[in-house]
Amino acid sequence: MTLILDGLNVFIRAKSSAFKAKNKTKSTIENFLSIFPPLNKLLPKKIIIIWEHPDYGEKRRLVPTYKTNRNPIIDTQLIGEIKKLCFYLGITQYEWIGKEADECAAYLSYKYPYEKLFFYSADKDWLQLCDNNNHNVLLPSSLTTIKTNLGSYQLYNKARFVGEFKFSPYKYPLYKTIVGDCSDNVKSMGGIDKITIAELMLKYDSIEGVLTETFNPRIQEYINANKQLIVNSYHTMNLLRDYDGVRDEEFKITESKRDLQMLVGFFKLHKIADKFKIQ
Repeated sequence: MTLILDGLNVFIRAKSSAFKAKNKTKSTIENFLSIFPPLNKLLPKKIIIIWEHPDYGEKRRLVPTYKTNRNPIIDTQLIGEIKKLCFYLGITQYEWIGKEADECAAYLSYKYPYEKLFFYSADKDWLQLCDNNNHNVLLPSSLTTIKTNLGSYQLYNKARFVGEFKFSPYKYPLYKTIVGDCSDNVKSMGGIDKITIAELMLKYDSIEGVLTETFNPRIQEYINANKQLIVNSYHTMNLLRDYDGVRDEEFKITESKRDLQMLVGFFKLHKIADKFKIQ
């Protein structure tokens, strides 16, 4: 069983929970580390951390507002320290050059369809990945904090997802296209009511099918004026696509063996050796 984590997502939550700390670097590292003890109860044979390496240019050509609401300032120096820590821990790290973490996760899901994979992220777009019965998504129970109950999560498999949403996980990007996605700054399809949305989700598998429907004049006017944008939004959010043409050279993969000496030195440098015992 392999555990796959969204590195930047965990880092941002770890840092935001350290905003009151006197030593923010030390506190952020401690918060980041606190994820491992509870998740290790899953007994993963391997842990992979995926780091973002995005180039939003292509997606913003398709959807101009895509993630324009995000704060672009990332503490690259502190992330560098976290990456060192993961290296000393012997954790494999992936970056797909020019791509977001969820795309890299989807690629791994596509590449290893028969392996037992657990994906951990607060990004709900990752829920698409539990469409494969061998793959599960761990959604943190609290999306706003990481310092308390970090290991508290909701485990989604395909059965649980269908039970809650009443449609299959592969339809999640269709749902988000219809209702909009505030976190990615993607607009809804003009405010379709909940009953109609439920009917559409049962009837159609893709946005092209939904666009054959006739809606009330107000919504129809919006759709007619923004049809290509709506299609682009759907394909931008859809992770379950064909990755056959992806080449190994597109990835930066860092693999290592656990280095106890370097790990102890790292902990002493950041004055956290007494809190996290390394056996």
